[in-house]
Amino acid sequence: MNFRSMQRQFVATRFAFVTLLASQFLLSHAFVAQDIQNRVVKNLDANWKFGLSNAQIPALARASLNQIISVPYTWNSQDIQSGGKYKTGGGWYEKTVEVTSEELGSREVFLRFLGVCSVAKVYVNDRFLGQHKGGFSAFCFDATPLLKPGVNTIDVRADNTPRPDVIPINMNLFALFGGIYRNVQLIETPKVCVSPIDWASPGVFVDEKSVTQKQATLRVRVDEQNFTPQFELASLVVQVLDAKGQVVASNSRHDVLFSGPILQKSVDIRILNPHLWMGRIDPYLYRLHVSLSSKAGTDTVLHQRIGLRHFSIEPGKGFYLNGKPYRLYGVCRHQDFDHEGNAMTDAQQINDAKMIFDIGATAVRLAHYQQAQVIYRAFDKLGVVVWAESPFVNASSGKEEQNALQQYKELILQNFNHPCIAFWGSSNEVYGRTAQSYVPTLIRELALEAKELDPSRFSAATSGAGNPTGPEVGYADVQGMNRYYGWYYGHVFDLQKWFQHMHQQRPGLVFALTEYGAEANIKQQAEVTPHKVNAEGAFFPEGLQTLIHEKSWMIIKKHPECVASFVWNMFDFTVPGWDRGGMNARNMKGLVTYDRKTKKDAFYWYQANWSSIPVLHLVGRRANQRTHNQASVELFSNVGKPRLVVNGAAISLHKGINQFDWVSSPVQLRQGKNLITTQAKHGGKILKDQMWSAPVN
Repeated sequence: MNFRSMQRQFVATRFAFVTLLASQFLLSHAFVAQDIQNRVVKNLDANWKFGLSNAQIPALARASLNQIISVPYTWNSQDIQSGGKYKTGGGWYEKTVEVTSEELGSREVFLRFLGVCSVAKVYVNDRFLGQHKGGFSAFCFDATPLLKPGVNTIDVRADNTPRPDVIPINMNLFALFGGIYRNVQLIETPKVCVSPIDWASPGVFVDEKSVTQKQATLRVRVDEQNFTPQFELASLVVQVLDAKGQVVASNSRHDVLFSGPILQKSVDIRILNPHLWMGRIDPYLYRLHVSLSSKAGTDTVLHQRIGLRHFSIEPGKGFYLNGKPYRLYGVCRHQDFDHEGNAMTDAQQINDAKMIFDIGATAVRLAHYQQAQVIYRAFDKLGVVVWAESPFVNASSGKEEQNALQQYKELILQNFNHPCIAFWGSSNEVYGRTAQSYVPTLIRELALEAKELDPSRFSAATSGAGNPTGPEVGYADVQGMNRYYGWYYGHVFDLQKWFQHMHQQRPGLVFALTEYGAEANIKQQAEVTPHKVNAEGAFFPEGLQTLIHEKSWMIIKKHPECVASFVWNMFDFTVPGWDRGGMNARNMKGLVTYDRKTKKDAFYWYQANWSSIPVLHLVGRRANQRTHNQASVELFSNVGKPRLVVNGAAISLHKGINQFDWVSSPVQLRQGKNLITTQAKHGGKILKDQMWSAPVN
């Protein structure tokens, strides 16, 4: 045995001896949990003072605090979306909270911020508490040392200035809406607690060691922390409850906790004949109940529901859920909203998730950053598989490595227990000249980080080059590729050639089509759909977007070896500095408009193909100004062959590109308005749709 081995053995023996003595002492003085309230989470969203200021300390910023607001709140809710000059720099938020001396004596008090863009500095009673770099992940600080009995003042400086050491380093692909744009919480726990400060994670991590229809074996890891000055004996109880609230499995353990550090303890749970989470088919959820008791009190944490499932990829065949083929197709999603920016309400977030579910998506790519907890929970319940992503996007400075690793780690640990998440995306459209250069090296490092933190899911990275042998390609489990045939380059049918090229050049690469699509301004229509437009020009007719999506999906559906495909994007979103398609500061590749009020024709194309929701939709309803008196009518239907009537006369229909697409023979239009109606029978009901068309002399 060498010296280092002897040294390690001595330290381990001494550690075990001290633990045994402490354990024997505490067991001989069995604890009785004090009558202290459980964990308390207080919402701090209301009554913040706010003002814009580049001051660096609270005392100098207070003169600028001239508004009373509630968070979520961003100062860019209007300016950055209008295409004009927008505010970057500092904004200050201030709020008072009251804490009693009894609470400070027996409780630990934390401040948790769910999203501040993009660099936050937090002060308590004019003393610096901590800084967080990154506008999309949560962060949590222990505020107890700086609090006092009575009224306390909390100040937050938010700064949305792009900087080279914080990802994303620019606003070239999407906006950095400044401010506290998600909720703020004050968390009170007993002095011995499940720690909320491990990268602002829930402090509980569920590892699915094995999941079959006969048995699920879980390892539940819990971050325990002792804030008292002495050893504490703590009792951990973990229960799994079914949807009816019945306990189906449990386990417990007792440990002596040292004062100070987070000590991660684990228990194994076995569930017989588990009800599996089967995506949209059956998104069954259990509840995980974790309770940590000591003489300081009992800290009970009821975490988000968990789903028992197993993801796998079969080479050349695609994605499998619980051992069964499960095709992944859907949309990407940005989180900003008309007039709200990123400061969306929970109701708006859930509505976005419901629209994505209603289109029939089996998967969603939440790009290009960590999104709100409420939307991951929504997809857990809806059964939509998620590609989660970190904001290493678009460009690299060579100075962001530490922050990229930090934000990726936060993404994974903060969302670890969501059953919907199958992919941890590390990057999007960042490149290096050689495999040994900075960006590929960082992508490789991020992939290794993901596998170390969570080996049960797939690491992922995305390239926009479409080259399967590029320097940045092949380091993650799944390689995302963004392809815009028919829009930025080539013809839409080149997508089929690209699939063939992928197979020929690198047949062993596991890949996904992470973006495809085209823009559409619903106020711009073409009587005859052009084959091509200038993607940076001023005219984006809706019909071209529809055509590109029709043909793209017909190609994609033939390639299950592509483990997932995502339309870019579900909703229009803000891009500062853009002036395209007759709309400032807007990327209009969405299937739905920025205000979520209008579903474009392409939305109904996918809903007819993907969803069980009855669809009967006349295409081109906004192209109602015509110069020709003859036209064909197209409609989407997943309820069988519909009936078409134009100005009271029945018109024959034939199948178009597939069974959900119907096209009429040429229709003679008259001067003035023309009424076009369609109807179809479905389940004893009559579905109807109509539109008006008017030729111009």
